[in-house]
Amino acid sequence: MLLLCILFFFSFLIIILIIIIIFILYYYYYNNNYYYYYYYYYYYYYYYYYYYYYNYYYHYYYYYYYYYYNYYYYYYNNNNYYYYYYY
Repeated sequence: MLLLCILFFFSFLIIILIIIIIFILYYYYYNNNYYYYYYYYYYYYYYYYYYYYYNYYYHYYYYYYYYYYNYYYYYYNNNNYYYYYYY
């Protein structure tokens, strides 16, 4: 009887321990998943921001280049080198 009681008690403890481990693993997995999604979202946002920044600078550079191109074009046009200047 005592042995049965001890066995029952230990089996009950093992079941509780398994439930606790399952909860811990579930929480750990959920937390990791959440951090992974958060990291992915942050990375995507950072990539989008970088793309926007790059695009802005590219447009700015293009505008600058276009401005200089027009400026030189105008300069050559004023000096009657219109047909000789092709960029």
